[in-house]
Amino acid sequence: MTVSRASDARIAVLTLNRPQSLNALNTPLLDALDCALDVVAGSDAFAGAILTGAGRAFSAGADLHELGVEPMARVRRMHALALRLRDFPKIIVASINGPALGGGLEVAMGCTFRMAAADASLGLPEIKMNLMPGFGGTQLLPRLVGESRALRILLSGDPVDAPHRATYRSRRRRIEW
Repeated sequence: MTVSRASDARIAVLTLNRPQSLNALNTPLLDALDCALDVVAGSDAFAGAILTGAGRAFSAGADLHELGVEPMARVRRMHALALRLRDFPKIIVASINGPALGGGLEVAMGCTFRMAAADASLGLPEIKMNLMPGFGGTQLLPRLVGESRALRILLSGDPVDAPHRATYRSRRRRIEW
């Protein structure tokens, strides 16, 4: 985990830094993220934070090498992290720079805002391993994208590509970029 300051020095940049494993979430990385969040929350020097991943991925999710190690304690810890991000006293933007899968997407969903690069893919593939998202995804995803889309993502396990442009409709006009 690396912590740096953005150019305006009021924004912390928190980088999940395990690029060799696509920033898979293991215990040391979760410990470091908790410590980094403590620093941001406790400092008046930071107005908010950007959370991103090193290398070509935001996060591939839970580290599969740790799946069998105290599974319920791990689920409780990751769920607590997603809730901590959701209730964080400062704004946190997930800058999704590549795949955000499983627990990685659940971490991003806990953030205040999410911004995805054009080549990002988002998904909860746990169903393909006969598992269910255990870190809060079943609750957070429907709140963000609606029940129908959430069910499609949750039950198929297929990743969704980031949209290439956003479209918003207002009462007066349609805005695209």
